[in-house]
Amino acid sequence: MKKLTLLMMALFVSLLAACSDDEDSAQENDQNAEQQQAQEEMAKQQQEQQEQMEAQKVEEDELVAVVNGEEIKGDAFNEALPQTFSTLMRSGQDTSDEELVKQQTIDMLVNQELVMQEIDKQEIEAPEEQVDQSLEQYKSQFEDDEQYQASLKESGNTEEDLRKSLAQEVKMQVYLQNEISEPEVTDDEAKEYYDQLASQQEDIQDYEEVKDKIKELLVQQKQNEEISELLAQLKENSEVETKI
Repeated sequence: MKKLTLLMMALFVSLLAACSDDEDSAQENDQNAEQQQAQEEMAKQQQEQQEQMEAQKVEEDELVAVVNGEEIKGDAFNEALPQTFSTLMRSGQDTSDEELVKQQTIDMLVNQELVMQEIDKQEIEAPEEQVDQSLEQYKSQFEDDEQYQASLKESGNTEEDLRKSLAQEVKMQVYLQNEISEPEVTDDEAKEYYDQLASQQEDIQDYEEVKDKIKELLVQQKQNEEISELLAQLKENSEVETKI
């Protein structure tokens, strides 16, 4: 929740007016040097995170957790690590904290397994047209089909494997749509949120210009709270054992 708030605050911060052409020219060399330094620092950070990720990996057949009798093995844990690192980075948390990384990864895998078990109980299916749309959306990130096929080959997957994975995601979407409401956000709630931002930022857009975005954000926050409550309830009614 805190990360969402910080993100929205960043969106509201006004950009400084552009400098004149003369000033831009005078600063060009400094800017290029700063950009190069930033790129070098980013590359160094990525290398450090890759090393941290490798250090966190476990044996592929190692038992990580058991959810209602269903085993989660090390291969799933290792595959989930990049997502954990990405999530921690976005929220400004320490990716070098091995215990935090491990717990976050296990929690994610357990929650996913709980939801998939509930989906199986409810016999939820993934509409083919939605899977097709998800596949086309996935393909759109590649320049051409050759690059897409190369990506599949590199990951050791076939398009059928990808479709199965996308179908699981669609099932989760359908399940959450069935379980999570569309909460109402009042004008008063939106204004209160805006006023809170305004008290922390000097230059933000007028309320009327950002009201709709604020309401969308608050709807998402309320839905995230519902999802957290749903997962807690599923876990309470399940047998979950952590093995690492």
